[in-house]
Amino acid sequence: MFRKMLLTVACLAGFASAANAAVLFEDTFDSNTADQLNGTPTGWTVSQGTVDIIGAGGSFDWYPGNGSYIDMNGSTGQSGRMDSTTVLSLVEGVTYQISFLYGNNKNSADNGSTETLDFGFGSHAAAQLSLTGGLSTFLVMTYTFVATAADAAGGSLYFIGGGTNEADNGGIIIDDVALSSVPIPGALPLLVTGLVGVGVLARKRRRAV
Repeated sequence: MFRKMLLTVACLAGFASAANAAVLFEDTFDSNTADQLNGTPTGWTVSQGTVDIIGAGGSFDWYPGNGSYIDMNGSTGQSGRMDSTTVLSLVEGVTYQISFLYGNNKNSADNGSTETLDFGFGSHAAAQLSLTGGLSTFLVMTYTFVATAADAAGGSLYFIGGGTNEADNGGIIIDDVALSSVPIPGALPLLVTGLVGVGVLARKRRRAV
């Protein structure tokens, strides 16, 4: 019984270690200079269309003070798909969170078109957000998912732009992308400690009998 309890504690401790891992991936896009129309951000591939690298120091700084960021609808009338070149192996069963800032290009806001963004990790079904009208400041998007066996084999982040008026060359803008594990509940370390204490006490009582 005591050995089984120790095994349970070890499993919980291992889970706690994995779930408390630091941020696994992040990109502010600030390593890229602005005004790279139809550009490819460092550390990413672009397919199915194009994206624009815009922001500080360029002609299209819709959100001043945020460095460089990505307009998911480039300058070819076809929104692009971005995949991170960093392949990550996640821990099966652990919950992870994708987070990023988002806004939209003033051109698409002015003409009233609706812009969309699909995003996710690996083979997971994409989450989607849509935006109509302008945003004066960035908003924060967070999305959580539980890693599968396929994620343990390796995967990468992806973002896919879209919208009702591709010809306006203005899409959803993203910045400060990150992937991190979701912290475990604060009570779990206490549970582990309690299990150890109960196990030790039970073993002492058996020896005393």
